Amino acid sequence: MPELDPDRTAHDSRCQWCKARVAVLLAETRLEQGPWRLVWRCRVCGNVARVRVTDEALPVLLALDRAGGMPLSAREVDRFVGASQAEWDAALRDEVL
Repeated sequence: MPELDPDRTAHDSRCQWCKARVAVLLAETRLEQGPWRLVWRCRVCGNVARVRVTDEALPVLLALDRAGGMPLSAREVDRFVGASQAEWDAALRDEVL
């Protein structure tokens, strides 16, 4: 798979709130799990928009979801603020394996 620059690579998605379809940079997009989805702030209406990720697109997006790639989900940060060492270790194993 070729290396994609998240500051130059975009997905073309429709906001579920205002129905605007715009190109959204991956650098401005979060990849969230449960179910897998792309989340971003719509530049037209300002609402947080989301779209489900297809099975075909998931491996490509997971490869980009790293430091310097797509940003970390605020929900994930909130989840681990008060986590114990055991929870951190389990989460790390889940991400790596």
